[in-house]
Amino acid sequence: MKKVMIKMKRLLAMSLIALTATACVEGTDEEIEVSDEVVEEAERTAALAQGADVSWLTQMESEGYSWHYANGTQADCLEILASQGVDAISLRVLVDPEDGWCGQDDVVAKAVRASQLGMRIMIAFHYSQTEASSSQQYKPTAWQGLTLKELRTAIEDHTSSVLNALYDAGVDVEWVQIGREISAGMLWDTDYSTSGATDNITDGGTTYLANVENLVAFINYGYWVAKGIYNNCKVILHLGDAENAETFTTFLDNLADYDCNYDAIGMSLYPTSTNWKTPVNNCMTTVDAILDTYDKEVMISEVAMDADAASQCNQFLTLMLAQLQQRNATLGLFYHEPECYNGWQDYYKGTFDNSGVLTSALEAFLE
Repeated sequence: MKKVMIKMKRLLAMSLIALTATACVEGTDEEIEVSDEVVEEAERTAALAQGADVSWLTQMESEGYSWHYANGTQADCLEILASQGVDAISLRVLVDPEDGWCGQDDVVAKAVRASQLGMRIMIAFHYSQTEASSSQQYKPTAWQGLTLKELRTAIEDHTSSVLNALYDAGVDVEWVQIGREISAGMLWDTDYSTSGATDNITDGGTTYLANVENLVAFINYGYWVAKGIYNNCKVILHLGDAENAETFTTFLDNLADYDCNYDAIGMSLYPTSTNWKTPVNNCMTTVDAILDTYDKEVMISEVAMDADAASQCNQFLTLMLAQLQQRNATLGLFYHEPECYNGWQDYYKGTFDNSGVLTSALEAFLE
């Protein structure tokens, strides 16, 4: 497979880091040697990730979907995305999915492909048999009826199995996301509107965490496993509703009462093509609240816009990246499922037209 050169942002920051392989000790004339490994790591982590979640890619390929550059030339979807400046890939992991897609073997295969193109890797654990969300956090079939201790062990075993498989395949995982949109908890027995829910209660339509201690235990087990396998990875907690700073501050204040381990906060933002500037401003208010109050880094884990609004999407992404680059401790941005087209899975927010031809939506990554 042809290697594709990945265009990295923040070139100035990287240039300053890599300009010399020596550094002066402050207050002295003494020079110390900086290893090539340190320089390479600094270069890699200085770049604001411009990523894409392509979790449906292999399933689409199995059904005969193909992808084309704007001139009509067919090519591997990942190579096309890389040509648009995508330098990182996010992959969700499900527990024993019935069809195998987004299970361990499928995730490893996609991660290896992306790594061979020089892309950085984020692994997003859903701890569910189907895709999790703020309103859907159901336990996998095999985990139903487990005690709290057994659930912790199941989380540990699942996380360890996936990450060890990736490690053995030579994949360098840079970020590990523990859960998706977990503001109302995860691993529900039923749903948050019933008395049988494990971690949540609902009052007047608003969902609250009823057992933060259990949630923190789930998070910590995922965290410890991730750090044990990939020592330098950053562990992310992901919430939806990036426009609502209170959602994040309330959640993080709850966690503060317990010994919860994490490095960064992820968030989702899905504006419309007719109203995206206000959502961006609101999102940045949330980002600032996290950076100022909690001393945690921020990842925009999911963004997307309607596929038929490529120009507006381009402008939206341009503004998002500009705002993130103005802030320290922001890690990057991931477009959610850009490979989708023609209503795949009833999802209409990809960056290809209905014929699988690339649109201009991601050109913001090239600027």
